[in-house]
Amino acid sequence: MDTLEQSEPYVDRILGNSPKMQELLTQIRKVAVADVPVLLVGEKGTGRSLTARIIHELSSRRKDPFTRIKCDFTPEDDLVSALSHPGSLFLNQIDALPQPLQAALVQYFDQKFTIPAGAGGQGAADTRLIAATDQDLMRAIAEGRFLDDLYFGFVIIRVPALRDRDDDILRLADVFLKKLADRQGKQLTGFSDDAKDAMMRYAWPGNVRELQHRLMRAAVMAEGFNITPEDLELAGIQDPVSLRAAREGLEKEWVTKALHRCEGNISKAAKQLGVTRPTFYDLMGKFGLHEQRQAAG
Repeated sequence: MDTLEQSEPYVDRILGNSPKMQELLTQIRKVAVADVPVLLVGEKGTGRSLTARIIHELSSRRKDPFTRIKCDFTPEDDLVSALSHPGSLFLNQIDALPQPLQAALVQYFDQKFTIPAGAGGQGAADTRLIAATDQDLMRAIAEGRFLDDLYFGFVIIRVPALRDRDDDILRLADVFLKKLADRQGKQLTGFSDDAKDAMMRYAWPGNVRELQHRLMRAAVMAEGFNITPEDLELAGIQDPVSLRAAREGLEKEWVTKALHRCEGNISKAAKQLGVTRPTFYDLMGKFGLHEQRQAAG
């Protein structure tokens, strides 16, 4: 989402009127002023980095540095240094942070001081932590790859996938296409009805980032005034929404039957399906099956 209009205020670049986006904006405003550590969970391309920047801009730290760190190759000294300023530290892909540094962040949460650098002492610090991941951290905790003390130190916000906010798809497409057409000096008036239908049926696995990239290519290659499914490379694609609904129906049936066979015992049911307890809990929540477990118990 950071690929368009870099000069705009970040808060003006998060678009959407769908219930999911309105809920996200409400949560952003609450955590921004509360100045608490935030973990942004969501798929790739949903705008987690943009959301982190907006939280910073709406906070009292907006005039202080916003530092972004990718966790898979960050030396300990760099993390220590980043924790010493009064701004916001964005830890992208926090699931890749080595466990010694995870433990150091837990200590930072507990003490509100910088983590020890070698044999040196500790100095006061007030860095605000914002982290992001596209991984299932509950599964990582169950597998011993992520510290639960670190996970529970964050306020968690879920950034919705584009397919879960389909009310926004055509509005986003119109906004992005106008900006792209203005940049390229092309007369593009909108989308054909077939293109609109294709965009609404497509599952958008790459989320908003994929929508932007498809529109960028379409704006370059289009020969008419309206963008077509062919321009978007969406012509003839099977409707994945129906496939997803069928898959979810089958998943619900498996979970329901496993609960019934195991008389509501989560550990046994999860083992039968070959998944972890946290993953099984997620599936129960997804399909509203908590009540069934209580009835079975």
